[in-house]
Amino acid sequence: MNIKLIEVKSQNNELFFNIYDQDINKNIGILFTSLNHVAYEIYPEYRGQGAATEAVKKLLERIENPILEITFTNIPSIKVAKKAGFTLRRIEGEFGIYEHNHLKR
Repeated sequence: MNIKLIEVKSQNNELFFNIYDQDINKNIGILFTSLNHVAYEIYPEYRGQGAATEAVKKLLERIENPILEITFTNIPSIKVAKKAGFTLRRIEGEFGIYEHNHLKR
């Protein structure tokens, strides 16, 4: 996969992107940020191929101090977070809060 983030909207502290695979010339998902909180979805037929990991890595070039809030039952997203260089920093209710490893504590 050759992933590119295509910004489709920017307003206030929010960014919206299409996750585009240049190898097949298709949008394969979406990515959204609000402040530094990140949410994404890869369309079902493209999951499990590394697109989410690559999209999150590309986002690191665009925003500072990204945060992923992931439920403990969402094992695929936990794997994405770890592969993209994020570490579990704290627990809030049913969510693990992941921050990128480049952050200094």
